[in-house]
Amino acid sequence: MKIKILILGIFVLFITFFIYGCSSENYGPIDNDDDSGIVNLANGTSPTRKIIYEVELSIYTNQYDDTIKYVRDLINSDEWFDKESVSERRATFILRIKTDRLDEVLDDIKSNYTVKNYEKSATDISLAYQDTSDKITALQLQHTRLLELYETASLSDMILINTQLSSIEVQIAQLQGTLNQFDSLVDYSVIEIEIFSSAVSSRLPFFNRIGVALENGFHAVVIILDGIVIALATLLPIAAFFVPSGYGIYRLVKYINKRKKTKKIE
Repeated sequence: MKIKILILGIFVLFITFFIYGCSSENYGPIDNDDDSGIVNLANGTSPTRKIIYEVELSIYTNQYDDTIKYVRDLINSDEWFDKESVSERRATFILRIKTDRLDEVLDDIKSNYTVKNYEKSATDISLAYQDTSDKITALQLQHTRLLELYETASLSDMILINTQLSSIEVQIAQLQGTLNQFDSLVDYSVIEIEIFSSAVSSRLPFFNRIGVALENGFHAVVIILDGIVIALATLLPIAAFFVPSGYGIYRLVKYINKRKKTKKIE
């Protein structure tokens, strides 16, 4: 009995050490520098949001001329029109409005008119902007380093360094131009407005239609005469050859028939 108890005790002791050893095994590296348990997915180098906004909308109005004047008065002195097209019953405007007052302008339009076919899009260029900015920074550092090397360089090395400096300056200027374009697109949003007149024109439509009909008839006559003249010009060389030839053949046949009749009489 004592032997069984001893064996059971040894077995329990063995199981205890085995479990303890397994629980203390290290299956991977443990980073004790940060005990918060939070994984940072972004850092201080994350790009600032750079977004380009574009808006398209349509307005149907009974006060066509007043609506055109209203749209023209929307822009401030530091804003402009990319496009302005006005016909009798339809007008198209493309406005460049400062982005910080885009919502204000859109709210004003919606409060004064019934807006249809409204569409607003946003294009995020943050990563492209940050990438371009980082390239400029890297080139500027390289430029500074080359200037430092230039002070102690030999004559041959100076020539090579000057070539590299010129190339870097050109690249920086091109990248800076891209950044300036990005800034302009971000700072100024695009609003494309189409205005449609829903009122019937009161400027003597009957006589207008008569005038249009006369004008179309005149153009039709000109086209017909033009075709006749071209046809005559094409046929004239042919007629100049075949008419004399035909007349000559006719006279010859007539002469031959006359001779035959004379012989029969004799």
